[in-house]
Parts: sequence; structure tokens; C-alpha cells
Amino acid sequence: MKIVVIGNARLVRGFELAGIKDTRVVHPGNEEDEEIDRWVKDPELGVIVIDSALKLLVSRLKNALQYKKGAYPVLIVLGTIENEEDLPPAGEIFRMPGLG
Repeated sequence: MKIVVIGNARLVRGFELAGIKDTRVVHPGNEEDEEIDRWVKDPELGVIVIDSALKLLVSRLKNALQYKKGAYPVLIVLGTIENEEDLPPAGEIFRMPGLG
């Protein structure tokens, strides 16, 4: 089973470091259709991981998978944050409600 990762350079690099070889760096606004058909028809492809910032490509993939007969790959949409200033402070991430 193959895994394809599509997204920004940071997302793709992380999966490459984990051993995923079939990756593609795509920036919002530069999505292309030619590979969607190939991915959807590939019987070896089991998982497509895609950056949520690629809204147009996510929509096109969902539509293509909707009409595929038989088994189709799982589509995992991961949200990414480009600007680390948008992250909550680390103390807020780990604070449990009610524990002060």
C-alpha cells in the first residue's frame, strides 16, 4: 500500500523524514488536476495525506473519490499553521480545566 503526501514544504519534509517517498510540495493557488485522476485510479494507493490549506485540491479529490467504484484511498486532511504566532502559548495547550 502506498501513501501520498501533498502539502507545504514543512508537512512534506516531516513525512519524508518518516520514510514516505511519494510526496509533493504544493502551495495554495498552484493546485493542478492532472495527478488527481492518476492517484484515484492507482490500485496501490491506500492513503492520501493532504494539507487543509489546499482547499481546491481537497474538494477535487473528494469529488473524484465519490465516483470511484470499488476500494478507494483514505483521504486524510491535516490542518497546518504557517505562522507560529497563531499557536496558543504552550502553557495553554497543556493546562487541564479545573486543575488551575
